[in-house]
Amino acid sequence: MTRHPETPPAGNAAFGLGFCLDFPLPGIPRRRLHPGAATIDVRAVADAQLLERWSGPVGDPLWHTTFDDGARYVLQAGRDGDHLIEYADQAAFHLSTDGLVLSCAEPLTQPARWQRTLTDSVLWTVALLRGGVVLHASAVEGPDGAVAIAAAQGSGKSALAAQLAFEGWPLVTDDILAFERRGEQIVAHPGPNLMNLSQTPGSELAPEALGEVLATFRSGSSSEAWVLVRRFCESELPLAAVVLLKRGGDQPARIARMSATTLDVTPHTLAFRALAGAQRRRFEAVGDLVEQVPVFCIEAGVEVPPAKLAAMLRAELVNNA
Repeated sequence: MTRHPETPPAGNAAFGLGFCLDFPLPGIPRRRLHPGAATIDVRAVADAQLLERWSGPVGDPLWHTTFDDGARYVLQAGRDGDHLIEYADQAAFHLSTDGLVLSCAEPLTQPARWQRTLTDSVLWTVALLRGGVVLHASAVEGPDGAVAIAAAQGSGKSALAAQLAFEGWPLVTDDILAFERRGEQIVAHPGPNLMNLSQTPGSELAPEALGEVLATFRSGSSSEAWVLVRRFCESELPLAAVVLLKRGGDQPARIARMSATTLDVTPHTLAFRALAGAQRRRFEAVGDLVEQVPVFCIEAGVEVPPAKLAAMLRAELVNNA
């Protein structure tokens, strides 16, 4: 009898994890999962239930940041090894001690903003807490695998990824790319098929060109469209290239392959430094990445349109194939 390789199981997946949801959530499509991938139960609970599951804080927060809308996001470790995430000064998400149950306090107001926080921030936080490694990067699926675009906040990595997605390269992730070494290959894990796209007058690419606009979020004089992208990567894939995007001034656009070291890529990774083993995992993963994956640098002035950068990048990848 001929034995055929088993098809990897499919489930709602992002960042290398499966998610079993007991409530509707956009942007977490069904994908083929690696046989060893963990599946997290994601449950909606009342505020009181969430607090009952929390063992209480120990030490300082593992990580905190403030979003553009002024809402604080705080990750706190618990006495029993569980974790609590506060969002907008409320206990909003709780990860169990075994890392397999994510409890989510149902929002009383602004459900779209709560959903975006869950898909854009909480799920990759869970991946990191479970030992994953991530790049702060957008990524699309090119002919040979994932092409990651890393840049400082506000430097246009999402705009470049959106342009490439519009031109036919499926979205892998908008802002965070989980990756790992498997054998002799660096594997990229797609994120949600969601993008946050700046809505500015005169933009060459309308958010509606990529998919359905689920909501628009405003902060001061700026606004972002939260877009459910139509064309997206449906499974893990090799990481084919990393692009470091540097924009500033009025310099002409240029691209070149780098002799990259860990010092070039590590600043574009995220890790909870107080988490046991996190720094070592990050150092080893980035070392594997620069050893196995070509790294390119794009330098360009702030006025260079994403379409020109996309054309340059496509040509350079072909030349280096």
